[in-house]
Amino acid sequence: MTEIHGMTAAALRRWRWRRAATVAGTGAARYAKIGDSISAGQGLQPSTQSPPVVMAGMLAAQGFPVRGASVIMNPRTRTADSRLAFRGAWSELDQDALTTYAASRTAGDSIEFTASIGDAGDYRARVIHGADSRPFRIGVDGGEAVLVTPRGGVGPMATEIPLQGLAAGEHRVTVTVAGDAGVLQVGSIGIEASAGIAVGDFGISMSTTEDWVAGGAPYSALRHVVAWAPDLAIIALMTNDAHGLAVPPDRYAANLRAMVDALVGDCDVVLEVQIPGDPALVDLDPYRKAVYAVADETGVPVLDLFDRWGDFGAARDAGLMNDMFHPNATGAADIAAAELAVVTA
Repeated sequence: MTEIHGMTAAALRRWRWRRAATVAGTGAARYAKIGDSISAGQGLQPSTQSPPVVMAGMLAAQGFPVRGASVIMNPRTRTADSRLAFRGAWSELDQDALTTYAASRTAGDSIEFTASIGDAGDYRARVIHGADSRPFRIGVDGGEAVLVTPRGGVGPMATEIPLQGLAAGEHRVTVTVAGDAGVLQVGSIGIEASAGIAVGDFGISMSTTEDWVAGGAPYSALRHVVAWAPDLAIIALMTNDAHGLAVPPDRYAANLRAMVDALVGDCDVVLEVQIPGDPALVDLDPYRKAVYAVADETGVPVLDLFDRWGDFGAARDAGLMNDMFHPNATGAADIAAAELAVVTA
């Protein structure tokens, strides 16, 4: 059992309210896991073994209506995700900062997302894309596609297509480049129930807090999450910041504070102390202290996986580690179990 530091009745007020509406069948709720390769399931199968996906299965097993999921265009592992199929010349959006967008300039190029729907009902296909993207079409299961012309401006926006009376089973959402000129920027694709919980896995391999904040760049990963509009977000970033002091602890704390500030208000936030890494390669202690300092400043809770697993040697001996930094499938499932305690609190 892992204690959640700083948990109060008010800490997850929005999430509990939205979650209750899903149980009553009157509303929807979104949960986002923000992280790095540990969250993305590096070395595992992201579509089935990443902690957010495993947690979603655990949540459903407890009777919660998990009826939707989103997959991001992870620039470093998207081809490993069996839920995605890319056709054409897609690449990472050319920006000065790490982005969670795939980009194409060629009409007819497409991305297909396949989702397994357990319960029949009313759903929506939901795509996060650039407001200044070229036009595109959204099609479901090979049916007539809907033409979308973005509104213009700079930054991410969401487009939703209603799917009334969707049958249980496997469904495909296809986003296809249209129009005559410009770049289509696709950040995430999902199928969400009108009354249900959607889980978004925003894990980007090798990413640091510096990457996520990216100086406020309009297509930063953080802006993408804000546009996805979660009701609860767990932020699990520290190992890559600590590795080689890529981001010094004081800068890490400032970035973490900026991420919390960008999300709170419309979203409940929980900070996560990540699992222990090999101490010969990373010293997580100052970053762990920074997490608690930011949590105390902002009033958000902390889920401490270092506390749950003990040091690296203990985690390795318990059969939880895949290498110096990443969990194996057993470890990923334990992370999911710890995060389930937050999501069901």
